[in-house]
Amino acid sequence: MKKGIKILVVAVILVGVATVWMIKNKSVTVADEVEKNSSLSEEKRREELEKEDASQANDASEPLPVIQEETQAEVPETIEKPELVKEKGPSEIEKAEEKTVIPENSPEEKEEVPEEQKTIEEALSAEKENPEAVVTPELAATEFDLEKLKSYKLPIMIEFGASWCTWCRWMEPTLEELNKEYAGKVIIQSVDVEKFRSEVSSFDVSLLPTIYFFDAEGTVFETRVGAMVKEDILKVFESMGVKND
Repeated sequence: MKKGIKILVVAVILVGVATVWMIKNKSVTVADEVEKNSSLSEEKRREELEKEDASQANDASEPLPVIQEETQAEVPETIEKPELVKEKGPSEIEKAEEKTVIPENSPEEKEEVPEEQKTIEEALSAEKENPEAVVTPELAATEFDLEKLKSYKLPIMIEFGASWCTWCRWMEPTLEELNKEYAGKVIIQSVDVEKFRSEVSSFDVSLLPTIYFFDAEGTVFETRVGAMVKEDILKVFESMGVKND
């Protein structure tokens, strides 16, 4: 009995060893075949790549007569060169500058005198030469320089207003009339506060119209706020010693 068991155990061991050997041998064979196939495929790929490189090299070395002929036909035989702009040398520039030199006494260099100043100066000179022929200065101020107005040594009436001021527009015909009647005796100016903001800032103007009267010495004689009728303005002129003979 014991002998039979030993024989059976030995047989099982032998069968197991044979099975392990067969599995191992089979796996080695499969690995060899895979390796062999992969090496063959790599060699084929290398051969194909070498053939492609060789064909590309042959294609690149072949001449292209048709393309060259077409490109040669597109190139014109003669190319017109653009005309170069001639630069002016120092002598030519000096000549051009000499031609554009403005004479010292040219009328272009004369400083333009504002129309307002012209009319006032003309009125004063005309009054000295012929009192009956007096030029009337413009009422609306094109510039506002009080010191310049004071230099004429005449009484001054300044009406500070604006184009949107209703009472300023209401006074305008009266001021126009007085400006003609008292030309050369009183300087009457209508100053737009919107146009001369910086100049008007030194005066006490909070409501429109605001009227300043200056005597012949340039001192503030009287100020009025609001519209004035002609009779009230004439009373101020008389109190300043202005007569309209």
